[in-house]
Amino acid sequence: MNNIATKRNMLSVIIGSALLIPLANAANTPWLPQPGGGQVDLAYVFQSADEFYIADDKNDLPDDLEQATWWISVDYGLSENIAISAKTGYARSTFEPEANQHLSGRTDSQIGVRYRFNDEFTGPEGLPSAAIRITGIIEGNYRTGSIHSIGDGADGIEAALSVGKIFNDYFALSGEIGYRNRSSGVPEELFYRLDAFVVPLPGLTANVSYFAADADDGLDIGGAGFSPDRFHELEEDTSAVSTGINYSLTPELNLGVQYATVVDGRNTARSDIYSANIGFSF
Repeated sequence: MNNIATKRNMLSVIIGSALLIPLANAANTPWLPQPGGGQVDLAYVFQSADEFYIADDKNDLPDDLEQATWWISVDYGLSENIAISAKTGYARSTFEPEANQHLSGRTDSQIGVRYRFNDEFTGPEGLPSAAIRITGIIEGNYRTGSIHSIGDGADGIEAALSVGKIFNDYFALSGEIGYRNRSSGVPEELFYRLDAFVVPLPGLTANVSYFAADADDGLDIGGAGFSPDRFHELEEDTSAVSTGINYSLTPELNLGVQYATVVDGRNTARSDIYSANIGFSF
């Protein structure tokens, strides 16, 4: 069963599952859609926190910090080795102790292109699929300067390298490392992730993921130079793990649920994140 045809069948399942991982999407893997084909993902993500890392000390919040986000993302294959992607959404956040208790608006949007420079199916035997990605970040239209702001309110660009390998008809690994640079004084970030995919039954995929973002520098809450209108300048570090399942109802339709939790951080909420997604391939 460990042949190219079987692996390609598994690849379609994994790409569908990759759509459903919180904090990522299929455009963060080295596996590209077929030329002229692609996928659309609709997702609902809810995150809640009752603790917050002030600098690197975990503290209780006076009320739950909550955010609900509706995402739409598209990944399209231009050629065998080039794909383009786009992602945008709308979010609403709530933190009762703030004067502006409810904030809402369009999220930061992303437009990217990735180039696969090695295909594990056609390249040198034993080497993983590998791709580089360049993504532009377009600032959303939400209010900044609050603990529950939807984002940092900045344009930017990120570059990343991703690798992945399908080992057999039931197990695959992928990983990514990249760097993000944004405007408006937002600290630069190094980010990386590792995803493991298991197919226990035909059409059913389970995944476990680890994600981390490490800001290069920045302010600490309560530290020198900090004020509420400078939340976007915080040194915000995050480490999170997630797990979930995805089921292919048909070759074109995937459904999935995921759970993620922040396990460590700096100047960030210790959030629990729940998501439900539907993915369409074409």
